[in-house]
Amino acid sequence: YGALAIGVAVLLALRNRRMLVVSILLGAAIWMAFLGPQLLEQVAPFLLRGQTTEEARGLTSRVEWWEASIPVWERSPLVGRGLLTGTRFEVLARLGLRDTGGIHSTWVEVLVGTGLIGLGLLLASVAVSVRRALTLALSPGGAVLPLLLLTVMLVRSVTGNTFESFQGLETVTFLWLALSLGDAGRAWREEPT
Repeated sequence: YGALAIGVAVLLALRNRRMLVVSILLGAAIWMAFLGPQLLEQVAPFLLRGQTTEEARGLTSRVEWWEASIPVWERSPLVGRGLLTGTRFEVLARLGLRDTGGIHSTWVEVLVGTGLIGLGLLLASVAVSVRRALTLALSPGGAVLPLLLLTVMLVRSVTGNTFESFQGLETVTFLWLALSLGDAGRAWREEPT
């Protein structure tokens, strides 16, 4: 839900619809002030999906998993303990979670698995891709979709595995965006003849 809200805000902001953004935010604030408590009571069972409020605040134990990851990362801070294996076999197994596939955070997974070197490389590739997507989105008649996709992926990467594990649609999407935005960057700089 957060990724959707942030994506819509980015879209509206890029399309210079400031008044629409302000209206939506103001309307949502007024609506939540008057209907928020009743709506929250009705929606809470769906949002919590059987969890208690305390579990939801702890991001379904993710925060505890991330805290348990730091000592494992500290044993090999530069190169890490192995992507997907460092957290799975050294962090989650010690917590008794042998059937859990990942630590549920792209950034913690990369830090523990590939260390500061891998984290730095991933951050650099994401930063370059976001810069290129932003340049494209802000250019006259530029496409907004690459920036929106990257925005949603980045929001989701905080509490989920996304493009670090080289499996699944998110990885293919990220690689496609990164590569295609590189080609688009050259085309923007060329003068039309």
